[in-house]
Amino acid sequence: MSRAVQLVTLVVGKRSHGSKLCQVKTLLDSGERESCEFRLNDANLCTSTGEASWICCLKGAIRSFKERRGQVPGFKVVIVSSLPAKLGLGSDSALVVALYTLLEAITSTCTGNVMEKMLVCQQAKRLATNSCKVRASDILVSLIGDQGRIFAFDAQSLDVDRANWNDTDVQLVLVELNDDTEGGKKSSAQRDESKTRCEQVATAMNTMSRWRAHPAGASSMGLLFPRETMEMVKDAIVRHERIANMTNAIRRERWEEFGRIIVK
Repeated sequence: MSRAVQLVTLVVGKRSHGSKLCQVKTLLDSGERESCEFRLNDANLCTSTGEASWICCLKGAIRSFKERRGQVPGFKVVIVSSLPAKLGLGSDSALVVALYTLLEAITSTCTGNVMEKMLVCQQAKRLATNSCKVRASDILVSLIGDQGRIFAFDAQSLDVDRANWNDTDVQLVLVELNDDTEGGKKSSAQRDESKTRCEQVATAMNTMSRWRAHPAGASSMGLLFPRETMEMVKDAIVRHERIANMTNAIRRERWEEFGRIIVK
């Protein structure tokens, strides 16, 4: 919206012909200037504890690009950002998208499909943060976010609905946060367990329609998956319906109805 604080991430760079080095200078929200230089071989692209978040984002973007496109030539880049780091405002997501777009520019490649680019940038952020919990919607904001436009994103179907923010008698700023009941970072074993559970949920949801025709009904799936998985499936279905209702309310400009859905 026009009254929102203007937050900007700007990346400017060029290819260094005959070089295998990445040379970076930054001017971030803290006002401090930093610089670094490293070779673009795989060993130097691994992130480590204590590295600045922008270095991790750069390495994650390069690794994701190399996995999909091949080699990355040497380049120089300047990063300027007014996004507060580590304050949950999507600064890492914006930076990853900007850096991946730069890599496309210096290699004369382009990812034309928005969903495809969102997924590769999501993978880049996973590599940068060493976490499997990366919100696709944060990446998407940096790809298609536009003043005066609302978009609703379904992470399961990868569908995007857009609507205009018309000049109606309402002012609305909404931030919806997920509850983190576990708190703190997960161990490797916990991450593996969470990944397995998510894969089970996806399998259950993708096959649920087939089980409806079975004489025992969808309840038979409870024999195939743990109780926790089936509870997550039910929760995902409820969330999907909630997103659909929110999208319909926005499209019809029923703001009171939209508010009631949010506070349920």
